[in-house]
Amino acid sequence: MYKEGEAIIRDSISCEKPMVAKVWAPGAHSLGASLASACDFVYAADDATFSDPHLSGFAVPPGDGGALLWPARIGLTRAREFLLTGRVATADEAVEIGLINKSVPAESLDAEVDALVAKLKSYDTFALKMSKKWLNQYVLQDLNTVGLGMLTAEGMLLAGGALSSAGDFLDTQK
Repeated sequence: MYKEGEAIIRDSISCEKPMVAKVWAPGAHSLGASLASACDFVYAADDATFSDPHLSGFAVPPGDGGALLWPARIGLTRAREFLLTGRVATADEAVEIGLINKSVPAESLDAEVDALVAKLKSYDTFALKMSKKWLNQYVLQDLNTVGLGMLTAEGMLLAGGALSSAGDFLDTQK
């Protein structure tokens, strides 16, 4: 479970082209929040919300990248508040704290993302690729270090049955 989540996060960060997340309501939560955080740009409808309730909702640590990506985006102090309590941020608050780039009315979201993509496409491809690569190097280095610890923690949770319990809970939500 963790390995697949980490691979998706790593591939998103390593992608040579800028990744843009377009988030509609209800928003991005758990793995969805980690996927959005792995993108270079996150634009959201103003009625979207963001959270990572791994601990508060499923009794498991945020092992899919949230423990690395949230602090990288909003700082460790704020990340602790959200990841350890499961607190939900509105789109406007997410902009204020640096979790996402922009919050716009839902009817404007497509146009805003299209304008960003057009701007990015106007740049030299090689320069853009190298800029993204250099900006993301520290995140990838941290993912290599932190990821090993998360994998070990997941193994211990599996051995103790915690992730099985979380899976049982998720099965009841279908």
